[in-house]
Amino acid sequence: MAILDRLDAEQADNENHQRRSQRHPLRGMEIIVRVAQRGQPPVSHLVKTRNVSQHGVGFLSTAAMLPGTMIIVRLPTQKGKTPVQKEAIVRRSQLVEGMVYAIGAEFCSFAKIMAQQDQKQPAKAGG
Repeated sequence: MAILDRLDAEQADNENHQRRSQRHPLRGMEIIVRVAQRGQPPVSHLVKTRNVSQHGVGFLSTAAMLPGTMIIVRLPTQKGKTPVQKEAIVRRSQLVEGMVYAIGAEFCSFAKIMAQQDQKQPAKAGG
């Protein structure tokens, strides 16, 4: 929790963090993240959540996850309901202390929509 407190304080001090959607605190909840590996079964990790938004999720992990890594996140829903599984792509991974990494992942459904929009936009003229 001390790491979460420090990271949240640093984020509050940084006024330059423009986000596409509002982050909702989901501090310290333990969830399971499965890391997809080519040719091998996924490896599950218990992580502590930091926040969630329409476009992604932030969490703390003792496992390093490189940007571009595909993961499956099990997010809580209403009490008594089955957690929802969301595919995501690790976009940011930062060692924050000891063996603890702050991970930011973008949900794949949003990443796919953005990629499709980029393909539809006309190419800019060179200058």
